Amino acid sequence: MTLRGAAQSLHRWLGLTLGLWFAFLGLSGSVLVFWHALEDQAYPHTVIAAQGTPLPLETLLARLADARPEADVFRIHLPEAPGAAIRLEFLDPIPGSDAVRRGTAFMHPLSGDLLGVRQFGEAWIHTLYSLHSGLILGRGGVVTAGLIGLLLGLLALLGLWLWTHRDGRPWRESLAPQRDLRGLRRLRNWHRALGVWAMPLLLLAALTGAAIAFPDTLRDVARPLLRESQPVLHPGPATPGLDAAIAHAQSLLPGFRVVWIDLPLDGSKSNTSLILRPADGTLSGPAVVETSLAFGKQMEVTPAGAVETLRAWIMALHNGHALGLPHRLFIVALGLVPAMLGALGWLAWRRRARARQRARMAGAATA
Repeated sequence: MTLRGAAQSLHRWLGLTLGLWFAFLGLSGSVLVFWHALEDQAYPHTVIAAQGTPLPLETLLARLADARPEADVFRIHLPEAPGAAIRLEFLDPIPGSDAVRRGTAFMHPLSGDLLGVRQFGEAWIHTLYSLHSGLILGRGGVVTAGLIGLLLGLLALLGLWLWTHRDGRPWRESLAPQRDLRGLRRLRNWHRALGVWAMPLLLLAALTGAAIAFPDTLRDVARPLLRESQPVLHPGPATPGLDAAIAHAQSLLPGFRVVWIDLPLDGSKSNTSLILRPADGTLSGPAVVETSLAFGKQMEVTPAGAVETLRAWIMALHNGHALGLPHRLFIVALGLVPAMLGALGWLAWRRRARARQRARMAGAATA
């Protein structure tokens, strides 16, 4: 078998065996671009815009502890818009089991009322995300999804290599759909033309998806190439408390705002971490401010690093949040391409297989 024949066979069988999964990844990715809007539709009572002075965060934590004493809060999400609900992520023990499940409580910032609780997996968008990322099967599923992303990239590269070997076909048949073609030749023409224009973007989607699935590998590769930020110690705020720590952290990193706070789990002696991102929405890795449980002591400030900024760009390019609404709409359109390529490739394979079968039958009849 020639090199071209081997590449053609590998391209064909990768497409036939994993084509449905590639199509699902594209179609589900098109939907997940609007994850937050679709999730808010499933829980409309948690979307508010209150006006006034918010309660201290410790008060909200105490209110949630009264409402759900079994919940162990590990993260506080601060709203982007003033007056929006404050999200408290917690772990809930599953009755009759040692396992826990993750949930999110939505608190009214002024009254401290519990607006609602969102358990991950309740809404259909959660299930779709778990299937898309492989999370439904745990870490092994995420690894499998990352490997499938790499195979999709290999499929795209093989398609490009085969596209350059035209076998005497005119260039116009490889660059754009032609109206005067029929049958198998027309299917191949459409498959080649769509594939060559979408290939760079499909390759980018596949590689960014694989990088998201293997974050530690990405960090190990990027760290020798990119300069990392070093932590610096600063005096803590004069007044103890979460709100004072937020204000002080933002004064140490002008232009950044606290987006969430990681709290030590029940019984843990670890530090509290404040995660900051640029207030103007610029894509950047997070800056981290760590402080002890007794606020008012030292704060360890780590500015945004190049490696985490790279990861932020990879995530934003993959999910369509790098360039606003036009980028999201473009990702929606791109998500349709694997299904279209798969359908065209399968139709071409079936037509070619039927033609070979008819030829064999004709040869047998002649003999």
